[in-house]
Amino acid sequence: MRITTSTILAQIQSGIQNFQTNYSELTTQLSTGKKILAPSEDVAGTMRAMAYQVSINANNQYNNNITGATTNLNLTSDALTGVSSMLSTLTNLISNTSGTDPVITASSSQQAAQVRDELYNYANSKNGSGYIFSGFQTNKQPYIIQNQAPGVVPSTNYAYQGDNGALNVPMGTGATMQANVAGNDAFSLSPNALPTTPITLGNGDTAQYAAVTDPATGATTTTVTITPSGGGAADTFSFSNAMDIANIISSAIGSNNTSRIEAMSEPLSKMRDQVNALQAEVGSRINALTDQTNQLNQNTTTLQNDLSTIQDADTSTIALQLTQTNTALQALYSTSAKILPQSLFDFLK
Repeated sequence: MRITTSTILAQIQSGIQNFQTNYSELTTQLSTGKKILAPSEDVAGTMRAMAYQVSINANNQYNNNITGATTNLNLTSDALTGVSSMLSTLTNLISNTSGTDPVITASSSQQAAQVRDELYNYANSKNGSGYIFSGFQTNKQPYIIQNQAPGVVPSTNYAYQGDNGALNVPMGTGATMQANVAGNDAFSLSPNALPTTPITLGNGDTAQYAAVTDPATGATTTTVTITPSGGGAADTFSFSNAMDIANIISSAIGSNNTSRIEAMSEPLSKMRDQVNALQAEVGSRINALTDQTNQLNQNTTTLQNDLSTIQDADTSTIALQLTQTNTALQALYSTSAKILPQSLFDFLK
């Protein structure tokens, strides 16, 4: 059977176009490192790649959330460590103050006031974006100093300006972690921390504690009533936080008010226990965030490997195929030049 020139021309033209197209695709794959150059080339693979990329992006965002939460909780932990240390110092001051030496008494009262001021500084700790103990109101200073009514001792108290908002940060699909501690939890005694029945002090007086929580701020105010054993007017005062406790103790040491000092020993002890328990809880949150980061990183590595399998080109294989394709194309050029007239061959190239 005789093969016409037009048939030969069509076959040569088709072969050259196929080799040129294949060569161009291989060159693009080699330069981009991707084997899927257009979604239409592998629709199913493209869909899987998109799903993997969405998951990787989500993991990266969760990791960013965790980084911010961990930073905030580490600052919180450092502050609570300082608070615990200050409360221990206050406990030691009470134990080592006899009240018989006025010089020692004055010094102890001053040290207790310094503890109060340090607690105040810790309570108003900040991170890069605001206050860490204000709940949701991170732009508002958590605690401020207020003057009490004339004749009330001590003459100042400390008021909470934040709220009980919990800053829950997404750290995985359906999983969150509280990244803050509200001031009430860190510096105010739990309403049920103190005994509900009167306690007897060393001098025979009795102390009664009554706690009330403000529904607006969530702050708990504890009223202390000391009833003298020999009769007479009761001594009534109140506190809402660790700063108030230190303030009352400082004043009581300075005036050698042993009943107040002893009555405040119980709230001070409970406050220390509460802060220490909170420290442990914050540490547990930090550990959980660290574990979650490790899991996210492992998951991201798996997703990236799966994504690479779908869309990344094997450059060694592509380079070999490119060489083979170029060799075949040159061979076709050489054969065509022998078969076709020069002008027609030049047109095909």
